[in-house]
Amino acid sequence: MTEVIETKYERLQRLLVDELKEAIELRCSIHGDLKLSIGKFLKSQTVCKDCKKDLPIWHEDMLVYPVTKALTELAREKKLKQINEEVA
Repeated sequence: MTEVIETKYERLQRLLVDELKEAIELRCSIHGDLKLSIGKFLKSQTVCKDCKKDLPIWHEDMLVYPVTKALTELAREKKLKQINEEVA
């Protein structure tokens, strides 16, 4: 029997289902201001198409990682809020 392992992006999609249409706005130091939805980012793991194509390691380190970290923190806070509401 094969166990299906959920990726961190799939887990974030599941945990942030209510926020998938929310916008993320940030500034790429190469291509300027960018705006995308949480859902679009989680599906593609792409912040800036041009950077991903031309500078894939920089894109991962400077754009994808910080967004993923922020979304993970958002999911953690949401889960803590749910737990606190259940206890209260």
